[in-house]
Amino acid sequence: TSRGAKDVHTRRSPEGMPPLMPPGRPQPRGDERGHSDGGPTHAGPGYSDRRPPGSPVGLESRMTERVSRRAVANAHPPGMGTMGRPPARTTSGSAPSSPAHSVDSSGNLSGTSRAAVSAVKVVVRVRPLNSGELSRGEEEIVSVSSDQRSLQVGNRSFDFNACLSPDTTQPDVMIKCGVQRLLDSALHGYAASIFAYGQTGSGKTFSMSGREEVMHKQDWMGGTGEDGIMTRSLAHIFAKTGKAAPGAEYVVRCSYLEIYNEAIYDLLTGDHQTQLQERMETGRGFHVPGLKTVECFRLEDALAVVGTGTRNRHVGSHELNKDSSRSHSIMTVHIESHTDVRGVTVSKFGKVSFIDLAGSERLKQSKSDGTMAKETANINRSLFMLGKVIAMLSDGATSADRKHIPYRDSKLTKLLMDSLGGSSLALMIACVSPSQAHAEETLNTLHYASRARNIINRPTASEDPTQALVSRLRKENETLRKENGFLKQKLGMTLEHQVTGLERLALDDVRAAGGGDADLQYNLQSNRGSPPGESPPRPVGG
Repeated sequence: TSRGAKDVHTRRSPEGMPPLMPPGRPQPRGDERGHSDGGPTHAGPGYSDRRPPGSPVGLESRMTERVSRRAVANAHPPGMGTMGRPPARTTSGSAPSSPAHSVDSSGNLSGTSRAAVSAVKVVVRVRPLNSGELSRGEEEIVSVSSDQRSLQVGNRSFDFNACLSPDTTQPDVMIKCGVQRLLDSALHGYAASIFAYGQTGSGKTFSMSGREEVMHKQDWMGGTGEDGIMTRSLAHIFAKTGKAAPGAEYVVRCSYLEIYNEAIYDLLTGDHQTQLQERMETGRGFHVPGLKTVECFRLEDALAVVGTGTRNRHVGSHELNKDSSRSHSIMTVHIESHTDVRGVTVSKFGKVSFIDLAGSERLKQSKSDGTMAKETANINRSLFMLGKVIAMLSDGATSADRKHIPYRDSKLTKLLMDSLGGSSLALMIACVSPSQAHAEETLNTLHYASRARNIINRPTASEDPTQALVSRLRKENETLRKENGFLKQKLGMTLEHQVTGLERLALDDVRAAGGGDADLQYNLQSNRGSPPGESPPRPVGG
């Protein structure tokens, strides 16, 4: 054992100090260790009674220190160290807290954030055998457990947040995946991402959108039993906004893009010649300037966006899938809310991203050539980089080292930066085939899906920064007033001995109410107190 390690286990407390805490528990600061200065210690751990009794400055400092110590104790319970979990959020859509690492805007992995954390939720959906597989007499090699929390492929078992058997219906997918909870979070200003991952022909597009042959019709408006997550989510969002409480207003905007051969195209314009470029901005992350965004006043407007984007998306046909998506698509629904809270308008900006990834495939099996062979190479390359990001984020969730995550190696990983390791609530739907012929691809998908469960995001609500500052200052002002009232009542302190800067707060309040300096002097004199039975003289003209 090294000398340093030995010292950690053999160290002793200095004379006059209580025993040090075990190495596995967080060490308190120097002023919290209960040291004694030789005098009485009636003030409790970390304090002495050498200050003059009733000293306003001493009492104020001690009160502040106690509040700080209580905050530290709540933020870091015993035995949890600096990675202590913050209290679980009660806001709809927030997930339970867990120790984690997160990624900053430069792609560096950090493990000391105190924001509430949420692991990526992973659901596996097993599709039924298709007609070709049934005609060949193939059997299902994937079995889902009775509790729908695990599945087995051969002699290998995998655990996930949920596992959906081949007989799961489209409405059941919404419920068992917890999609409605994510949507409610977006209505409260959070970002949410739902993306489908898996090999080609595994049912990703069907899960996200529904049957493409139906959606390609010009008069498609949804409303069928086979509608996918996107259609049902839009219906849920507009049902909620339509029942908004008095004083609440919502604005919904939609955009739709695809990444085809490592180039970004706008699916709402139908222009397959003009490439768009992604851009990184501090505080916003990667986004696509110039992308068309449509304001949707009703559900039919949003469904028209889905239909237009689906019809403009690159689709091909090969041996593994007659309706193979040749690009990754991302539809984003921006939800802007304005709520009146005690006369102040609070604005929040949530969003939901629906990400339908193109499926991985092997040229030997798909028998693609020419243009489709190039598409396959680009699809596999971007999925390889996505898998690399997932693997590194998964390793980072159990490592104390600081690592660089290669988000910038592909356009797909750039645009998914907020969804994986960022500030978004995330749900991955891993789609797999139960066929023996696709066993290797199924295991690969389950392998990456298992690692994705270790990825930690730190969801935060997005609101107007100016309004957030005003709200915070109002709360601080109210807290200070209550603290001063308490001290004045219990300790007999006059205003001059209380928290400095309160007079400035009073000045701001008087001026905000339209008063002048004479009103301010009157208010301050009132707060300081007048002789018993007397009131401070009201300034002339007040």
